[in-house]
Amino acid sequence: MSAQASVTPRVAADPQRLALAHSILGKAEAKTRRERSPRHEEWSSCEGRQFAIPEALASLMPQGKVRAGSSIEVTGPCGTSLALAFAAAAMGEESWCVLVGMPHVGLAACVDIGVDPQRTALVPAPGVQLSPVLSALIDGIDVIVLGADLDLTPAEWRAAENRARTQGTLLIRVGKARCDLTVRSSAPCWMGLARGSGRLRFRSARVSACGRGVAGAGSSVGVRVPTPAGALSSAPCTGPSTPHVSEAQTGARARLTLVRSGAQ
Repeated sequence: MSAQASVTPRVAADPQRLALAHSILGKAEAKTRRERSPRHEEWSSCEGRQFAIPEALASLMPQGKVRAGSSIEVTGPCGTSLALAFAAAAMGEESWCVLVGMPHVGLAACVDIGVDPQRTALVPAPGVQLSPVLSALIDGIDVIVLGADLDLTPAEWRAAENRARTQGTLLIRVGKARCDLTVRSSAPCWMGLARGSGRLRFRSARVSACGRGVAGAGSSVGVRVPTPAGALSSAPCTGPSTPHVSEAQTGARARLTLVRSGAQ
């Protein structure tokens, strides 16, 4: 009787202790996740999050945003400038950005295109630890811009994309890659020089896009980059400026004749 009496209270208390243990364990796990990453609450609902895009490209993407966890491939002669413009728009007022494998890009270039240098990190040479470094960055930063010379295998790139989708991170890759959205620049021309003098002011180009949320195949817009305001601006793509030639000058040139050496 005494043995049964001593065992019964312990058995009756087990469910309560088990519930208490589950409660403590749950609180500890939640605290660990918050300490490990301040974006935990955002990640839990990352499917509803979206990143803004440059206003100059709004006609290509009617929604004006890309969903969290997306990947963007930026190619063409203005690829780096476009990638930074996408990063500037996506950062907004709170998010952080990191440039990985882009040693030729400094903070001054970021400022020119509208990227906030106070919320930008540079990883110019991740080295042989590229894959683990990229995984760690995806876990803690909202916008990641990857240089064209990064040596990522197809398997490593797929792993990075999967991790970004889970964490709600936007990946912007300069150069060709398999991404959700492809943005390409073409027909660039510098503006500012005329009659052999002056200085380069901005570059004009055509930009096209294809992928999810794009208005239609084959559509493109004219942009100028960089502009005095920093971000891309909409503009018709014009050809390079040429000096004006008057009719009098044309007639004078027409009267010129070839004189050979020794001719009388």
